[in-house]
Amino acid sequence: MKISFRGIMTIFRAFILFETLISCCLRNEFRVFLSTKDHSFMCWSCGGEMRAVHLCGSDMEIEMRKALTAAAALAMIAGAAQADIYTDNSGSSDAGGDIHPFFFDQGFEHLDITQVEVTNDASFVYFDISVVGDLDSTSWGKYLIGMDTGRVAGSNADAWGRNISWGGDGLTDFVGSWADDGGSGAGGELHAWDGSAWSMTDATYLAGTEIAGDDTNHAAGTQRIAVSLAALGLSVGDSFLFDVASTGGGFDPGVDHLSQSGFATDDWGVQSATGQYLSYTIVPAPGSAALLGLGGLVGLRRRR
Repeated sequence: MKISFRGIMTIFRAFILFETLISCCLRNEFRVFLSTKDHSFMCWSCGGEMRAVHLCGSDMEIEMRKALTAAAALAMIAGAAQADIYTDNSGSSDAGGDIHPFFFDQGFEHLDITQVEVTNDASFVYFDISVVGDLDSTSWGKYLIGMDTGRVAGSNADAWGRNISWGGDGLTDFVGSWADDGGSGAGGELHAWDGSAWSMTDATYLAGTEIAGDDTNHAAGTQRIAVSLAALGLSVGDSFLFDVASTGGGFDPGVDHLSQSGFATDDWGVQSATGQYLSYTIVPAPGSAALLGLGGLVGLRRRR
């Protein structure tokens, strides 16, 4: 099979584009533009570098163009971050919210959850817990994540001993986190249930390899907690159940539960309870799906 110089240059340009798409896809910081008029591609990466490839002409180039069009579309889809957003009522329960007036009237806006965004990469699952109040302006606030991965029969009580009935099949893993910008900033502990007792897996003040806290968006009312997938025993395709609650210290109940549309408790001394647990499924890390897809395109080409 003879390939002309023009054909060689076309293939060379195509590989440049492939390299650009893959590189940007791995960084998750790109936009790909396809001109249907002249079949040219442009990729603008985070470094401000723009590359363009112009393909036209022969049958070989047309086939290459089709493959690159599919690759560009795949890259745009797979490169986008995957995230599930779980919204929550906010405000006083007297006005349709889920915070009892006992707490609402005291101005505890930093305990009023508005939403939780859950996403993951290849190593961690991330919980972005958002509340009504400014977390930079408070020196206290605790945020709990109760998880049921199904690996053992769970516990109805959490590792911190809060006055909460976790319901369901119980907790196999528990995160107790805090937003104390008046003191130590964002932090947390990760605990695992072995079927009979809780044990601490890691904490942000220890190794900090299995759990991390981020207070970057505290002024906007968002606390981020990252938990190791390996520590939870989770991988792509696995699902887990969870609930998120805000609370105070000691034996306090959950003031606001993500799983409850109404108020969870009406006083510090009254136990709170979870509603129906939420569910999240671990997805392929952004970029990896695109690489697998590009490999599939190459495989299809070879089988023709």
